[in-house]
Amino acid sequence: VGLLRSMPTLDIRPGDRLESIAGRPPDLLDELTSCPFAPRCPWAEARCHQERPPLWPVEEGHASACWRWEEVTGDVAGEGRQ
Repeated sequence: VGLLRSMPTLDIRPGDRLESIAGRPPDLLDELTSCPFAPRCPWAEARCHQERPPLWPVEEGHASACWRWEEVTGDVAGEGRQ
């Protein structure tokens, strides 16, 4: 969700700011054994900090590597947690 919200769109105007993801990305020299976004994700739970989620197909041409992708996309669509 954070990555999608940080992408510019055609309707962006001068002075508009793109959304950013707080914190720092993981060191890619270290083996990733958990979700790389867990420390910076408002939806993260204990499992996210312990196990790396697999890649699930969401729709044609779109996949998600999130344990809670169905819940998160529902929250975002329903204006839940942001």
